[in-house]
Amino acid sequence: MLDVCYFRVGNPSGYVVHETPSSSLKHLLISIAPFFVNTIVGALIAAPASLAALKFNDPDPLDLVLIWLGVSIAMHAFPSTGDARSLWAHSGEKARHGGSRLRLLPSCC
Repeated sequence: MLDVCYFRVGNPSGYVVHETPSSSLKHLLISIAPFFVNTIVGALIAAPASLAALKFNDPDPLDLVLIWLGVSIAMHAFPSTGDARSLWAHSGEKARHGGSRLRLLPSCC
């Protein structure tokens, strides 16, 4: 890792600058890791609070804050455009080995 910023006011609010990964699999994992990590963390925060709010039919203010926090974290689960561009450029270098770029495109069916 060359540089990391966990939080700042501005765009992007946080970032990680890392060396170029040595393999396509590592590149892919770096690109999709935010999706899985943020989704899991958001669910772990919001799910217990939402179940408690539904069970008692009178949500506690702390439950509402935890639900809001969990949903907010989960909504930021998409990988950054920088990671997507890096993965796309890396796949272009490897395209001569069987069309790896085509595997990155979302399927329509």
